[in-house]
Amino acid sequence: MASTVLSKPATRQLFRFDIQGLRAIAILLVVIDHMNVVVFSGGFIGVDVFFVISGFLITSHLLSQLRQTGTIRFADFYARRMRRILPASFFVLIVTTVASFIFMPPLVRSSIVQGAIATALYVPNMLLAALGTDYQAETAPSPFQHYWSLGVEEQFYLFWPIILFVLWRVLRNSRRGLAIAVALLALISFILCIVILGRSQPYAFFSLPTRAWEFAIGGLVGIASSTGRVFGKNSAIAAALGWAGIAVLVVTGLVFTDTTLYPGFPSLLPVLSTALVIFVGTNTQSFGPEAGLRWRPLQYIGKISYSLYLWHFPLLVIPQAAVGLDHPLPVWVKVVLMVVAVGLADLTYRFIEEPFRKNKRITSIRPSRTLLAGLAASVLVVGLTAAAAIPLSNFPTSSGQVAASGPLTVPPVATGFVPSNMQPTLEGAPTSTSEIHRDGCHIDSNDGTKVNDCEFGDLSSATTVVLFGDSHAAHWFPAVDAWAEGAGVRLLAYTKVGCPGIDVSVTSRNAPYMACDTWRDGVMKQLDSVQPALVILSYSREDPLTSASDPELVWSQGLAQTRAQLPATTKIMVVSDTPEFNESAPDCLSANLTDALACSAPRVEALDSTWAAAQKATVEQLGGSYLDLSDYFCTPTECDPVIGNTLVYRDTSHITEVWSAKFGGVFGEEAEKILH
Repeated sequence: MASTVLSKPATRQLFRFDIQGLRAIAILLVVIDHMNVVVFSGGFIGVDVFFVISGFLITSHLLSQLRQTGTIRFADFYARRMRRILPASFFVLIVTTVASFIFMPPLVRSSIVQGAIATALYVPNMLLAALGTDYQAETAPSPFQHYWSLGVEEQFYLFWPIILFVLWRVLRNSRRGLAIAVALLALISFILCIVILGRSQPYAFFSLPTRAWEFAIGGLVGIASSTGRVFGKNSAIAAALGWAGIAVLVVTGLVFTDTTLYPGFPSLLPVLSTALVIFVGTNTQSFGPEAGLRWRPLQYIGKISYSLYLWHFPLLVIPQAAVGLDHPLPVWVKVVLMVVAVGLADLTYRFIEEPFRKNKRITSIRPSRTLLAGLAASVLVVGLTAAAAIPLSNFPTSSGQVAASGPLTVPPVATGFVPSNMQPTLEGAPTSTSEIHRDGCHIDSNDGTKVNDCEFGDLSSATTVVLFGDSHAAHWFPAVDAWAEGAGVRLLAYTKVGCPGIDVSVTSRNAPYMACDTWRDGVMKQLDSVQPALVILSYSREDPLTSASDPELVWSQGLAQTRAQLPATTKIMVVSDTPEFNESAPDCLSANLTDALACSAPRVEALDSTWAAAQKATVEQLGGSYLDLSDYFCTPTECDPVIGNTLVYRDTSHITEVWSAKFGGVFGEEAEKILH
């Protein structure tokens, strides 16, 4: 079959009002989602809309250049992208960094610097993917978190012109061949997305290779549109298809939630519907979606959408961090903040975006110099951020007062300040993990399904005890190990991030955690071979179930199924879950050195008594033991972050190594009763 040769381009590309309106819909969806407004719980699809639009516009522009000149002016293209993206991006980045240093808890400054530097180097998405591998590392959101999509776009802009140029030369300006090649790239990227989604949702969500198919779909629309209209002018079919695309975007924004498997097959809906709206938009329809998308307020929001995207998230995150995560901002405050964001976006558009795009003194600068200036700006931002971090990192980390240490008591004796002799220190809290974290025995969510043989205690002992579960089991290792060493017991540790030891199906960042199921099955086979005398189970009630209309029942059934799979001679002990705080305890304490009680949480909120009662009843019905440690953490009314001179938590629920080690005797007493 003869190939179809690309036709000559129009002399001037018309302004697409429908695309400007789509930008408005996209940014409004994203903003509403980040405001945590339940109505549009799927507002995160707005990013997918932006990706398709970018793929369409960039591909259309590059194809036009290829058809006119047979090549791509790479330096000119990259210079234009830099002028379009970097000025506003870096301005908001600098303002956000300064505001974060002033208003956010001092302890998060290092992560702020890390995020700012990654953003200035165009890789914030990869940083988030790496940090996201431990999805139970519970900290406040970064004010730069939304920059991830900008990082993906910048990386797309870097590679896409090269790919198109190579395909153009190889395929000899064949439209059909180019479309097939781009479609294959989209298919490969989508398959990669699905495959990685089951293994590492953060990388599937944040990386360019797994998101490239969305840009490629937009590129396919650009290629298809290059031949002119497919439908006749004012086509009723085109209008109906366009409105159908808009309807799908609205419905997915309403129906999708944070439990939707994403990105994955559901992401096809917003991507393909956006592509459909853009495709039929090449036809002028008086009764199509363009008529609605031309609405002036939408055109205005679309015009400032880039700057609004940059401003809205730090304006939500920084004030929330300033007042504390345990005091959620009211909706009306968020609305006011978003009005401020619109004002800042308007000013940024007028005085930063537009001058860098249209001022002749700027646009006439040679592309090579623009590129050098952009790279220099990146280096400058990185340098300034790092330099500012040095003096700001020297902040007080205690009240200067000393607290007495002491044994465990019921109820605990809370300390109302951050002691100068606190163990661990605030800076050391994030790394106050157990030995199995440091030696690789505690398996990360992305480290596959291999069952590690990690032995501790007396390896020659005839009595084997197993610690089994997720990170809420792993943080009890110091206590169990201390008892095992003293009692001459062989201890095996099987723990994996986000993977409870009992037979329930959970998700990892909204994707089915299949690696957890496989790993757990492997552990159960190992236990059948080992025949342990005792299995100690502990797990977080916050591990997200794949389906939980009755979560207490699901957890109880999972516990019963696990008991049935264990050797008949094996006894089980379930350890109560630890309290859950709204804000990372070290972060909160760093801003309240003389009033540690400000970081306490009401017991009724920090502990789920209904869930705990169901677990206790189930394990006792199964002939096992339930070790309830809640009264060591909480008084009848409060759960406190500092007890004696010990920092209890390293984030919102994981306990420090120092605090865990204090429970060796408590675990030993219960275990000895079970074993004898």
